[in-house]
Amino acid sequence: MKKVPFEMFGEGQYMYFNIARLMQLEQVCGCGISSIISKQELNLGVLTKIFMIGLAHHKKHNELWYAQRMQEMLEKGASLEDDFYVPAVKALAGSGIMGKAAYYAAFPEELTEKAKQDVADEKKD
Repeated sequence: MKKVPFEMFGEGQYMYFNIARLMQLEQVCGCGISSIISKQELNLGVLTKIFMIGLAHHKKHNELWYAQRMQEMLEKGASLEDDFYVPAVKALAGSGIMGKAAYYAAFPEELTEKAKQDVADEKKD
């Protein structure tokens, strides 16, 4: 489980997912994580749910709160893709649920020779 720095909603905040949080995400989205990822159904509704669950350890807010904060940030020049979607996908990849290749694609600075071999082995399976 990787903690991904995410300070768009507050200084010092980070997002993460473990199995329990992934289960919560599946429940509120009504579909499995693999469906969200493989079908690339990461829309704004899912994105706000990711924030609601992935940042719950800081302070619990509902989807509307996140949608309003996102709107404010976008109006100030934030990028939907770079500032919101990319960190959300990194947090999901950091859980390990997407496999080693996705994990190291999200965190290339952690790629060691052993990890390269693990990724290669995973692709063979």
